[in-house]
Amino acid sequence: YPLENAVQLLNPLSQDLGVMRQTLLFSGLESVVYNLNRQMTDVRMFELGKCYYLPEKSKNEEVKNYVEETNLALFVSGNKEPQSWLVKQDESTFFFMKRWVDSILTKMNIEATNLSEVQNSIFSYGLNYFYKNDLLVQFGKLSSEVLALLDIKQDVFYAEFKWEILVKLASSKHITFSDLPKFPAVRRDLAMILDKSVKYEQLKRIAQKTCGNLLKEINLFDVYEGKNIEPGKKSYALSFILQSNEKTLLDEEINNTMNKLMKNFETEVGAVIRM
Repeated sequence: YPLENAVQLLNPLSQDLGVMRQTLLFSGLESVVYNLNRQMTDVRMFELGKCYYLPEKSKNEEVKNYVEETNLALFVSGNKEPQSWLVKQDESTFFFMKRWVDSILTKMNIEATNLSEVQNSIFSYGLNYFYKNDLLVQFGKLSSEVLALLDIKQDVFYAEFKWEILVKLASSKHITFSDLPKFPAVRRDLAMILDKSVKYEQLKRIAQKTCGNLLKEINLFDVYEGKNIEPGKKSYALSFILQSNEKTLLDEEINNTMNKLMKNFETEVGAVIRM
């Protein structure tokens, strides 16, 4: 969040309050610290608020050039579940935060068309979700440098949505309802060796294109790098749920579909299928 993109106040109350916020991150982290200082270490928070920035530094620095937008922020830290003898205590992870992010987009009937790794230095690692050229959300694990500014000693995962873009996309979607499926679903698993540069979204698009309406669900349930995997490679294991709305799928139809899928993985991303 470069200072040159900040909207500066003409008559600030103090030097610390001299610019409008470009992100909800730091005000939210103050609330995280407030909770941690009171031994409330399992944090789930959200904030919906305005952010302001200059898209590019104006030559005359006129205030009229600033952008005002509404963002939605999520904060997750500590254990996934409250302490209980019934539930194993697992710490929150990047994928735990990703589940919340994906859930919000799903409930709004929005699907990201592409993604990329975050380049923002506030994160140790994370992802950007886009719809065409519009950024939908940026999320990941906050860097140790950011946490050190507020003396936070446990991992914090952060997501910031472009709320106005989400609302606009959601309002343009038409939801249709259909009967519950009458015919059984079938699960097939595939394990494959891939170049590290291959993204899950690429595999998902290939599967959707190949299987069409038969593909009801795809899930990445295992990722492995290390022993017995050559450098520059990784192992993915994916499950595919196939189901027809019109009939019970025969073994021959399922096998033909999976054979086409394996061939397309091999030709389009250089996958080596592990049998």
